[in-house]
Amino acid sequence: MSIASRSNTLLGLLSCSLEWNTRTSSKQAWMDQHEIDLVAFPAAGDVGRADVYTNDASARHALQNAVKYSNGNRAMRHMGVPTVAVTMGLLEQSSMPVNLTFAGKHGQDVDLLRYAYAFEQQTKRRIAPSVTPALESDGVALKTMPHSVLADEELSLEIASAKRVGETEVEVTGSVSSGAMVEVFVDGKILLESDVTVSGGQWSAKSTFIPFEPPKALYGGVGKVVSHVVIVVLARDGGRATGKLIFVNQK
Repeated sequence: MSIASRSNTLLGLLSCSLEWNTRTSSKQAWMDQHEIDLVAFPAAGDVGRADVYTNDASARHALQNAVKYSNGNRAMRHMGVPTVAVTMGLLEQSSMPVNLTFAGKHGQDVDLLRYAYAFEQQTKRRIAPSVTPALESDGVALKTMPHSVLADEELSLEIASAKRVGETEVEVTGSVSSGAMVEVFVDGKILLESDVTVSGGQWSAKSTFIPFEPPKALYGGVGKVVSHVVIVVLARDGGRATGKLIFVNQK
C-alpha cells in the first residue's frame, strides 16, 4: 500500500494494520476471554555488569534476553501495548533496582495508571541509588497557594527579550497580567524574589549561569539544551497558571 493512496488513519499503513490485528488477537482477545484486567511481570531478568565492555563473560550475560532488552520490550513496542513500569525493589546480590511492568488493555490507560500508582503507594519500594549522590532536583517542594474564583480571562504572560548581558549573565523581560506572581528558573534553579522585579504589568529578571561545554561527540551531535541557558518563567494568580520556556545561547 503506497503512502499516496492510504487513508487518513494509522490503520491505513499496512504495517500498522498488521500489528493492530496481532495485538487484538494475541492480547486483547486473550485478556477478554479470561477476564483479565492487568498483566504484571518483572521488567528485566537481570542487570548488566559494570565490566561488560572488557569481560567476555559479562558481555555474553548482558546480551541475553531480558538483560539487553526488557522482557517483552520488542513485541510490546511493535504492537503498541500500553504499559507502565514501577520500581519493585532491589536485586539481592547486586542491589540494583528492577521495575515491575504493568500491561493493560487498549483504551484503558487511566485504569493502568491507577493500578501502578496503587502498587507503588502500597509497597513504597522506590529507593535512592546507594552509589549516586542525591540531587536538589530529586525533591520537588510544593507550595500552598490561595485559590480564588477563576476569572473568565486567561492569565497573560509574554516575553519581550531574553539575552546575555555579560559573559555569564542573562536577563529576561516581559509583561504579565496585573496581580500575578512571577517565578523564574534558570537551569533548574529558582531565582530569589529579590532577583525578579514585577511592577505595573511588567517583569524582569537577571541571573548568572555556569557555562557548560560538552565533549565533542564521536558521531551525531548534542541537543539544543546543551549549548543554551534554559529559562522557565511561571506566572500564577490564584488558581490560574501559565508559563514560558526560553533558550538563550551561552555564547
